Amino acid sequence: MIDTSLEAYNSILPDLSKKQKVVMGALFLLNGSATNEEISTYLQWPINTITPRTGELLKQRLIARGEKVKTPSGRSAYKYIVQPYQLKLL
Repeated sequence: MIDTSLEAYNSILPDLSKKQKVVMGALFLLNGSATNEEISTYLQWPINTITPRTGELLKQRLIARGEKVKTPSGRSAYKYIVQPYQLKLL
C-alpha cells in the first residue's frame, strides 16, 4: 500500500487515537493479518503498547480475531485480521 492510500484510509476511519491508527495501518501493511508480536516487531514498539490497541480495535469491530498460531518466540497467539469491509475502503 502506498503512503497516500494509507493517509486516505486513516482520514476516513472513525475517531481513533493516533496509536490505534498506526496499529491499523501496520495490519494493512502486514497483508491484513498479524499477531501482536508481529505488529510489535514491525513497528518497533513494546508489546504492551500493541496489545491494548488491538483490544480496542477488536472491541470497535475494526479487526477480528483470526487463527491461533505459534509465534517466533514459541508462544501461542491469535492473528488479528482486518475486517473485509475495511479492505474495500482502499
